[in-house]
Amino acid sequence: MQQERILDFIKDRNELAKGGQKVADLIELGFSDYLETGKIPFQLLENIALKDLLHYVETSHVFYLEKKLPEISQSILSLCKAFGQSHPITLVLNHFFHKYYKDLKDHLALEDEQIIPYVSVLVQAENGAFENLALLKICDRYLLSNFHENHSDTEMDIRIVRRTLMEFNAPPSAESQYRLLLNQLTAFEKDLHFHSELEEKVMIPKALDLEKAIRG
Repeated sequence: MQQERILDFIKDRNELAKGGQKVADLIELGFSDYLETGKIPFQLLENIALKDLLHYVETSHVFYLEKKLPEISQSILSLCKAFGQSHPITLVLNHFFHKYYKDLKDHLALEDEQIIPYVSVLVQAENGAFENLALLKICDRYLLSNFHENHSDTEMDIRIVRRTLMEFNAPPSAESQYRLLLNQLTAFEKDLHFHSELEEKVMIPKALDLEKAIRG
């Protein structure tokens, strides 16, 4: 049942990937394999073209910021009301999650403003969209190797929130809200891990190969 809920999570996100249903299906298959085996099927995911990976990563960011994070935030608000403002879990959730919310938004904004546009330029360059001199000037502004140095482990922080929550027992009146929030955090944690690995070990290596070819 838990696995079905998590699969629903990624299917929900796939609805945003307009014009890329074949790619969405392939990633969904990879995500299913990950849930069943605990291992990400990189060999399968490497069959996805760089431009399609880029689109999917971009779509994921929208999905997280406009749908999943607000849903989790609403569940936390509901649970905190049930526990009461003076309960320790209320203080913990408000502190940890809202700090995490800001940190993740900043993290995704950095990728949206720097990495995604740069990889998009590389993809366009592969199709002859730039003169050589103009392209080299763009490439000189950024190195994809910096990505690995600055890429934080976003799912680790949400894991701390989830494990902290599990240290408390919900009152009978809040049992459903408690279980809902745990399910949401678990699904989000797994999706973030999959997303991060897809970026670091599939999309970025493909982009690095293209960057090296362009730089010569």
